[in-house]
Amino acid sequence: MEEFEFRLRETKGSDILLRVVLGPLIYSREIKLNKIELINRQQQLITCLANFVDSNKNIFVNLKALAEEGYGAFRSIESQIDTDTAFKNYWDKEFLGRFSQKNIVIREAQDKRNVHMIFPKGYSFPFGLLFTKDPNKINFKKTPISEIIVHFFDLKFRIRNSFNEEDFADGLAITDVSLKDALTQEIKVIHAINDEFTTKIEESCWGFDSQISPVFVYRTKDLLSSWHKKEFPRIIHFSTHYKFFAQQSPSYQLTLSNKDGFSKEDLNKYGKPVPPKKAFFFLNACRSGSIQSLGYTDVLTDLFPNYSLGFIATLYDLLDASAGNMPQKFYEIFIQQGKNIFDSFIESKRYLILSRKEYSALGYLIWQVNPNLFYSKPNIKRPSLNKKKQKLLSPQK
Repeated sequence: MEEFEFRLRETKGSDILLRVVLGPLIYSREIKLNKIELINRQQQLITCLANFVDSNKNIFVNLKALAEEGYGAFRSIESQIDTDTAFKNYWDKEFLGRFSQKNIVIREAQDKRNVHMIFPKGYSFPFGLLFTKDPNKINFKKTPISEIIVHFFDLKFRIRNSFNEEDFADGLAITDVSLKDALTQEIKVIHAINDEFTTKIEESCWGFDSQISPVFVYRTKDLLSSWHKKEFPRIIHFSTHYKFFAQQSPSYQLTLSNKDGFSKEDLNKYGKPVPPKKAFFFLNACRSGSIQSLGYTDVLTDLFPNYSLGFIATLYDLLDASAGNMPQKFYEIFIQQGKNIFDSFIESKRYLILSRKEYSALGYLIWQVNPNLFYSKPNIKRPSLNKKKQKLLSPQK
């Protein structure tokens, strides 16, 4: 399977360096990007994505605005390699596939070209929203959306995001091959909920395996109490708000019910030791994967690697009506079909976008996971769908 690499590196000056590695070292190029412009583009892309997803009557207008912003970000990179003939030819042919058959709509995760986005600690950028075709050459009113959106990086490549491993002195937790206990066949799930949301679809996901023991929590103390018990959770799913507070420490909070909230400070206060078994986190909360890139703390680097095996997180403010679609499809593939976590994420995302026209899936990212992590070992028989009795910690009103 072919993999390309985009690696951001922070400098002391006003620039951030992007090294693009497309294959052999002779096809490696370092590009300068301005930090402030990068942050501004990040926010503009997120705003345009939210407008497109929330479109009612002006869907093509908002799609064009997103494509234009994505193309501008794409050209800020590509324009710096136009004069390097050998690299540009490899970029066009092997990376972008510009000389291959045109107008093919990818309807499933059959494109095996992976792109690994590597960031310095505290930085992120939605490279999946880069748009590779000049929007001025597209008739947005007459061209089907399915033929337009395939020009976004997210539909051209299989993208995973990671932090630079050198930023973690204690090393990375990538040894786990499966979440489910191979001997007992049991697995504990914590589902942290803000009861302002409708979460029935997300709650139903735990019925995909009768061996799942879901614990629903609405308050921070219940989350920490359940997390602290000997039966360590292997999946922690948040259906909450994500709030960002500039100039504060911590600068974020995952809000639970009754204005309660969680950050790493709560782990510190509770005195929770680093668990011997870590959890995969699905942060189904607004902008949970959009790191502000300004040196503030963030939930991803606070929990990884001591508490987390990796994350699925979001770019923008989720719509309550569609917030359950991505988790439902992801867990269906990951739990029932037994595919590894990366394939499960890519297939669920592309299925929702291309087959269901659920464009909200464009706003999901996978961060810091071992791409070969499975729900259970591949040779374990898939469980039945009979639901196990659920334990419920009710909110105090």
